[in-house]
Amino acid sequence: MSRRLRVVKLGGSLLGDARLPRLARHWLDSEPEMSTVVIVGGGVWVDGVRNAYQTFSLDEAFCHWLCVDLLEQTSRLGSKLLGIPHTDDWQQLLAPTTNRSTVFRCGRFLREIEPTLGEPALEHSWTVTTDSIAARIARLAEADELVLWKSAPPPETSDRNEWARANYVDTAFPIASQELNVRAVNLLSSGDNRH
Repeated sequence: MSRRLRVVKLGGSLLGDARLPRLARHWLDSEPEMSTVVIVGGGVWVDGVRNAYQTFSLDEAFCHWLCVDLLEQTSRLGSKLLGIPHTDDWQQLLAPTTNRSTVFRCGRFLREIEPTLGEPALEHSWTVTTDSIAARIARLAEADELVLWKSAPPPETSDRNEWARANYVDTAFPIASQELNVRAVNLLSSGDNRH
């Protein structure tokens, strides 16, 4: 039997909500069993870099990589809060496992591996957030689905371009998520939308 894989993007805004561990565990327990890879967003830490970028007119690529560095730390935090292990080993992530959950620290992957894997690599700009990073990982890992855990419901449309225009996802997401089965979940209300 081949491995079934879901990639979950954990929105950084959820890292400050005391209900996160309970809500995440409840959601995972209520879903069909499969290997789950969690990509953790940057939340207020990345917001701080965005503010510095605007205040000091910093270089976008510099800010992109600074945010990637911050994702290493938010991933460790997400691993602790969810009570699941973390790794930065791409090959381990692709290894066949059964119903295991892992937080993927994507810094090394983005710097060393992703640019070598074909298709245009992700831009090093504000057009790319962990929404598109998770989509890229889901495509390359041939995941069965990509789930976006957010702290708000998506716009009432299945059009991902509309999601980007409403700032629900980043502007690179509609292209990065092509051919993916995507669900948006307002984790705080346990509802979801399949698109």
